[in-house]
Order: sequence, then C-alpha cells, then structure tokens
Amino acid sequence: MHRHDVIFAWLASIISILFFISVNYLTSSDNLWFIYPSFFILLWPLSVQSIKNGEYKVHSIFTSLLIILFLFIVNYFHSPGHPWFLYAFYPIIWWPILMCLEKKRNTVSLAILGSLITIVYYSVLNSILSPQYPWAIYPSFAVIWWPLSMYYAKTKKYFQFSISASFLIIIFFTVVNIVSSPNTVWAIYPTFAVIWWPLSMYYAKANKFFQFSISASILIIIFFIVVNIVSSPNTVWAVYPIFAILWWPLSMYYYMQKKSRFK
Repeated sequence: MHRHDVIFAWLASIISILFFISVNYLTSSDNLWFIYPSFFILLWPLSVQSIKNGEYKVHSIFTSLLIILFLFIVNYFHSPGHPWFLYAFYPIIWWPILMCLEKKRNTVSLAILGSLITIVYYSVLNSILSPQYPWAIYPSFAVIWWPLSMYYAKTKKYFQFSISASFLIIIFFTVVNIVSSPNTVWAIYPTFAVIWWPLSMYYAKANKFFQFSISASILIIIFFIVVNIVSSPNTVWAVYPIFAILWWPLSMYYYMQKKSRFK
C-alpha cells in the first residue's frame, strides 16, 4: 500500500468530520449526532495505517477496544439504566481473540468451546437483564452452526451434516413455537420444508428417483393431513392435494417401466 493512500485517508476523514460538525452545529446544535459518523469515519485511516504496516493483530485489538469504548460511552450517556453495550461487546471481542489464536481458530475444539462460552454468556445476560423472554435461544441456535459446520466440512460427511442440521433447525423452531406462541402450531411448516434437505441429498446420491418420489409423496401427504387436523379439523380438505401428489410416483413408475422396456 502506498504512503499517499494513508495521507488521503486521514485528510478525507478530517474533512468529512469537519463537515458533519458544521452541519450538526448549523441544523441541530442541541443534539450532538456528529460523533456517530465521525467515530466510524476515523476507523478508515486507522485501518489503512495498520494494514500498511502489516499490524493486523494490533489493529484488531485496538479497533475492538475503541468500538467497545465508544458503545459504552453512548450507552452511559443515553440509556444508563440498561447496559445494552454488553450485547455487542461479546461478538466484538472475538475478533482479536481469533486473530491472536491464528491456526487454532480453524479447529473444531475451539469452535465447540467458543459456542459453549457464547451460549453461557448470552444465557446469563438473558436471565439478568431480561428474564421475561428467553431470547438467548436465538444466538445459541446461530452459534451452534459454528462447530457443526466445521466438523462436517473437515470430515466431508455432507449427508450426515444435512441430517444433523435438519434436526437442529427442527428443534429450534419447535422450541420457539412453544415459547413464543404455544397456542398456534406453526413449527410444522419449517419442519416440513427442512426435511427435504436430507431427503433429496440421500436419493440424489443414490440415483433412486422413483423411490424419492414415493418418500416425498408420503412426506407431503403426512404434512397436509397434519395441517388439516391442526388448522381446520372440521373440514376435510387434505384429500385434494393428496390426490394431486399421488400422480407424481404413479407417473414416475410408468415412465421407469417404459424406459426399461425400450432397453
């Protein structure tokens, strides 16, 4: 990176910050909003300077601490009663941690440890700051994908990954359904959708398209029957899509028979 790039970044940042200060003073002097864009603009020359010198670890540590400090100050002055900066603090601190760990950051053991720490951290925050609703299930669900995807990517077991990931998604939506709206059974819809992932992977790998049509038809029929019972038990409407879907394996069967006859 050329030296002039760093100079340009600093000059452009200073000019931009002065512009925001002027606009803030002239239009709404009672609200000091210029500090928000100015802070993030300052990260530009700092990042360019660090990249030029090859100080990637130092840059991650310094920038992370700077962002956390900025969020803490904003939190303290605007909403001191609720320490919301703690929600953002945790993921930001992982940037310098992963930068310093280097080769170890690609290991499954670190992914498992990081996921467990994340789940515990947000669960504690949930129980202390907002125990009314268990929102910690959302970051927990997201972070479990880290060790799960790393393990199956390293072992190259993609079909097994589809099964494990499908179970994870189904469990997640079931829990959210029970916690958020127990009187409405809506988890069956994403469950139905996600089951197609391992099902299609298995039959596509085995080239068993006729068997796939049978299994998929059974899945769709069960889905419509369940939806019919749950949503409108007094009206038997599931027979209509069931009738239509039965043509799929039937047509596949006769197509396969015709194909084998020509051979």
